[in-house]
Amino acid sequence: MGLFKTKSDENWKINYIKEFNEMRAEYEKKILAKQNEIDELKKQIDELKSVKSNLKPKEKQISEIEYQNADYYGEYKYADLLSKLSNLATKNAMEIGLWKESFNGKYGWVLVKQTVKLKRPLLVGEELIVSTRAKGERKIQYFRTYDLKINDEVVGGIYSIWTLIDIEKRRIVRPQKVGITIPECEEYSSFVEKYEPLLDIETQKVQTREVMYSDIDLNKHMNNARYLEWVMDLLPQNVLEKYFIGEMTMHYQKEIAPESIVDLYYGQ
Repeated sequence: MGLFKTKSDENWKINYIKEFNEMRAEYEKKILAKQNEIDELKKQIDELKSVKSNLKPKEKQISEIEYQNADYYGEYKYADLLSKLSNLATKNAMEIGLWKESFNGKYGWVLVKQTVKLKRPLLVGEELIVSTRAKGERKIQYFRTYDLKINDEVVGGIYSIWTLIDIEKRRIVRPQKVGITIPECEEYSSFVEKYEPLLDIETQKVQTREVMYSDIDLNKHMNNARYLEWVMDLLPQNVLEKYFIGEMTMHYQKEIAPESIVDLYYGQ
């Protein structure tokens, strides 16, 4: 005995199954597309984690203090030390994304303020270990510290404040506007923890100098280390024979252009 149904009933069932399968295939297609998006996001996150883990938040350099970098007392010249610090800061800035080769001639990080402290003179022939890392930001100011070691002993440190400028327009620019992402900086301790303001002492004009070719750097203004060389030239020799500079503060209030005439003042 058989159960008879009309052909129209069978067609309804076939169409229902067909529509269901089409609907299921469409949902499976959407689920697959969404899974591909998730997989791609996971891949990007893994790449970002890999880049972050490869970043060197702390840059370190070990080098011997050579004769050409020492004065006739056998002490490391402060200007040469500052040049080393700037080079190391640039290397670290490139490592953590604060600087790009494409910025050359367009944008530049310039030193605004700096406090240097030394426990003792750094002597020719000693092996100096310099380490640096970024220390955060506030508005348009960006902080960086350095620690100096000899034979695993901390002998000094530097706290510096920087800002980014548009070299052609000669004005401050926010890093975010030129495609720089400021990295997160972990809290850490350093030998010099803050910038210490200049002493308020009476000075008098003792010399006038002109800014020449050898004073100018890539940012088209007088290099920060040259300021210090000019200052050191003002110190009396009898002072340098008896003392070393244990603490130093610099505040670059205005850049000095090529061929400028500069009055130098001294006081104690």
